[in-house]
Amino acid sequence: MILKDVGNAIKTQLQTISGLQIYSPTELRDSLILPAVIILLGDVKYHETLDADSGEVSEVIFRIILAVIRADLPSALSTLIDYIDTSNGSSIKAAIEADRTLSGTAGNCIILENKGMGVFHWSGIPYLGTEFSLKVWA
Repeated sequence: MILKDVGNAIKTQLQTISGLQIYSPTELRDSLILPAVIILLGDVKYHETLDADSGEVSEVIFRIILAVIRADLPSALSTLIDYIDTSNGSSIKAAIEADRTLSGTAGNCIILENKGMGVFHWSGIPYLGTEFSLKVWA
C-alpha cells in the first residue's frame, strides 16, 4: 500500500460531494477554505493479517476531519448533520464507501465511526466540525 495514493484516492471519493474543499495528507495548509475536509494519517498496523496471495495485509486508520465554519457561529450544527447522515448526497460515509477499493489502492475500506460534533483547532483557529475514522486494508 502506498499511503500517498490511498490519501489521494480518498480525496477523489470525497470530490463527489459538491462544495467541499478537500486537503489530502500531502496538501495540508495553514488556512482552510470552508467547508473543508482534512485527511490525516492515523494508526498503521503492519502484519495485521496474512493473505494467501500477497502475504501481509496492513491496516491503516485515516482521520477524516470536516470543518464547516468557525466555532463562534452556531448555525453550522444543522450543516454538519447532512455530512454525518449515511443516505444523502452530502454523506461522507456514502461518498467514501461508494468505491471500497479506493480506486484500486486498497483491498477494502469502511467508515468505522463518526465522533460527533465538536470544536477543533487548526493553525490556532477554532472550527466547528466532526471527525470520521476510516479503516483501510491493503
